[in-house]
Amino acid sequence: MDSNPTATSSQASPPPEGEVDLSRAAVGWTIALVVGIAIATFSAASDRAQLNTLERAAENTAVGDSRFYAPTPTDAPKLLFEGSPLVPAEKTQESLPEARMRLAGYTDDASFRLYVPQERENSNGATGGPSWYLKTGPGLFLRMGR
Repeated sequence: MDSNPTATSSQASPPPEGEVDLSRAAVGWTIALVVGIAIATFSAASDRAQLNTLERAAENTAVGDSRFYAPTPTDAPKLLFEGSPLVPAEKTQESLPEARMRLAGYTDDASFRLYVPQERENSNGATGGPSWYLKTGPGLFLRMGR
């Protein structure tokens, strides 16, 4: 039984080195793609769970506040702040830059925002004092006291 040269060449031989490298690279890229998709999915799920805190913007100035307090005593509603009534400390409105007015709190019924000038804000960002300002119009504020 002679050896057949065609029979030996039809036997399975290992693939060339270049083909082996490409298949290993393809497996590596596939694993990296799956891991990347998993990370993106977990990140999106985590962001969705924290949506209320991520999407909330805190505006601490008077810019954009359109809840205007009526400066005339007949039209002005009675306001309470921390259980005490607020009354106008002055009869005239002041023209103050809205960007420099800092949020100090809300009236008890949350219908109006109370402000103090930026100069009265302390180093911790807390505001307060014996008087607060209510916005009566664009750039106009009325000083209120207890």
